[in-house]
Amino acid sequence: MSRPTLADRLARVAAPDRDHENGPREELRDGPTGVELELPGLTARVACLPLLRRDGTQAVRVALHAVRPAGRVRLAVGNTEATFEAPPGRTRALLFVPAVAAAQPVRVVLEAGGRGAEAELELRPQRRWQVHLVHHSHLDIGYTDPQHLILDHHLRYLDAVLDLVAADELFRWNVEATWPLERWLAVRPRAAREELLRRVREGRVEVCALPYSMHTEAYSIDELARTLRFADSLREAHGVEIVTAMQTDVPGAAPGLATLLAGAGIRYL
Repeated sequence: MSRPTLADRLARVAAPDRDHENGPREELRDGPTGVELELPGLTARVACLPLLRRDGTQAVRVALHAVRPAGRVRLAVGNTEATFEAPPGRTRALLFVPAVAAAQPVRVVLEAGGRGAEAELELRPQRRWQVHLVHHSHLDIGYTDPQHLILDHHLRYLDAVLDLVAADELFRWNVEATWPLERWLAVRPRAAREELLRRVREGRVEVCALPYSMHTEAYSIDELARTLRFADSLREAHGVEIVTAMQTDVPGAAPGLATLLAGAGIRYL
């Protein structure tokens, strides 16, 4: 047998191990908890999922894995059942069952090809999370476009904000960084400026305190303090409340920044 050449060995190193890559990902997608039912050529993993609907039901995740076509598969969780097509490979679906207030066992039945399997699943009550969506653009200078193009985009975003706020009473917007806002207020007509500031005062638009996301550890404390000048002038000149600062896509925030924000009345970062 000939020895592998250097090219052969390098090719093996460069070629990704698909099972090694995909196995853990598939395991996470299927869900590592719950009960597993097995029929010849078919397995099903069934588990609770922290997802509720307003109709009073909660989600049960179903992950089917067929080594060959399994045809129509029937799955029942307690009194709720559904049928699925199970082609070769993985099939995932959600089954919604009546929500429970306390943990309770339910019978799970899997049927396919004239065969059946059973298991017991503990249905657990799920926490009712309240999710807050922060709607904003992202100021990324130099990564997607040069500065002048980035600024032009963000000026037009603020133009669109006025249209969207007027069109939809539920629409809210967060001005992530004050650098584009400062320029927008300098070049837009007076009526547009007054309209935007009115929307800020009524709580439809929020202005965050920092001019851009910064590598704060590269700043002196004086330089950090100067970044808050425009936010201070907005509050003083227009009665705008500014209580939040945003840092996105950066390594972090130096302790001096937190001290300065607190001293400037910025309560949230």
